[in-house]
Amino acid sequence: MTGKIQFFSFQALCLLTILQVHATVFSVAVSGNDANPGTQTSPWRTVQKAASTLVAGDTVLIRGGVYHEQVVVQNSGTKSQYITFKDYPGETPIIDGSGISPLTSNAVFATNEQSFLRISGLKVQNSDYFGIGNWGAWGATSKPGYIVVERCTTFNTVGSGIAFSNHTNITIDGNKVEQATTGASGTQENISVHGVDTFEIKNNHVSDGPTQTIGAEGIDAKGGSKWGTIHHNIVDNNKLCMYVDAWDGTNSEIDIYNNIFRNCGRGIVLASENGGRLENIRIFNNLVYNSKMEGLLMTNWVGVAGSHYMSGIHIINNTFFNNGSTDAWAPSLSISNPEAINVVIRNNIVSSPQYGGVIAGTLSVSQMTIENNLFQGVIKNGMGGVGSVTTAPLFQSSASGDFHLTVRSPAINTGTTQSAPIFDFDNAQRPSGSAIDMGAYEYREAQTQVRVPRPRAATTSTGNLSIPLRDLLGRAVP
Repeated sequence: MTGKIQFFSFQALCLLTILQVHATVFSVAVSGNDANPGTQTSPWRTVQKAASTLVAGDTVLIRGGVYHEQVVVQNSGTKSQYITFKDYPGETPIIDGSGISPLTSNAVFATNEQSFLRISGLKVQNSDYFGIGNWGAWGATSKPGYIVVERCTTFNTVGSGIAFSNHTNITIDGNKVEQATTGASGTQENISVHGVDTFEIKNNHVSDGPTQTIGAEGIDAKGGSKWGTIHHNIVDNNKLCMYVDAWDGTNSEIDIYNNIFRNCGRGIVLASENGGRLENIRIFNNLVYNSKMEGLLMTNWVGVAGSHYMSGIHIINNTFFNNGSTDAWAPSLSISNPEAINVVIRNNIVSSPQYGGVIAGTLSVSQMTIENNLFQGVIKNGMGGVGSVTTAPLFQSSASGDFHLTVRSPAINTGTTQSAPIFDFDNAQRPSGSAIDMGAYEYREAQTQVRVPRPRAATTSTGNLSIPLRDLLGRAVP
């Protein structure tokens, strides 16, 4: 009898646990009514009705059509039960902010200080400021976060397409951001994280931003953001492709890798404009080409007068091509911040119509390590470093954006293994020959290619993320 009592008690406990897990799937459609129960056969009319109703574990499937409204999320999920806003399979819901101003929390789809959210497959357009996100309150005792924005599209936003400030654990994955920051100067950046700790920006396509004086960068990690990865993105046709600016905080432990930055005013810019600190920024396996000005610039641009400290900047195994294409005075690599220390420039290919080397301004050689790079173009200030090759890299087809090495490339087996990434732009293992190759691609014949899994964050079915930060040798960073 005791065994039976224990068995039934266990059953009752399981049933109670199941009843306590709240997980309901609701529906929204343009033909619906907010007085309905929100089922598939009797859906709600507005996405806001869902945003006001859903609690931890709930999902809303949004049918295709145009919803002219702002959405302000009212509740948070939990670590094990995210709240999910998702497109109905095969359909495209469009949230249109035309004429809605001012916007609560600055976004057409505003996460509104809530946490544990997943926003998936929506199109947000015509915003008076941001498309998706939340500009969080500074000085709060705790940060909202654990938010995933995936497979979304933003279009024609006066400010950022996607932006989060003062948050934690933000993932921005597989989105398309077009024509963002169309307003006056200072309307932030196309994708922006400001004061965010633990973030991942990956697999996004950011394009066709304006060329205003302030703001409008493609992707920006700024204002004390740290412990992040930015990888496998494409950014093109923007004023500046990639910006990392500490501003008045400490930006640190950020890996930028396996991205394509092309056809922008500048490729990658590192700054500390307002007395902040930029530390341990690792840039590797990127393709940076056809920039009008510098391919990479480390600058002492002044937002407000003060220090512009930088340390531990590693620029390794990137391919820079045809940067400075419209400015005869712009080098491919420019290190113009005299406060930068511990700068490493190694295993890169730098091919430029103007300056193929490193222009280091007032930096001394003791502040930098420059070694085993291929430079095609003029090398200024004696900054070619050691172990350098000065000749054409012999790409497969630079005209079509194919920067794989040909069999006779002088970049093959001429790099160094020191701090080199363990995978290349194709996510294939390094080295494939007797030594590391220079540039973003490791040369290999097709029949001997060995693939390794693309580095990705671990996920669970709830969307709870654990983002693994790794150094250039593939070792986990605590």
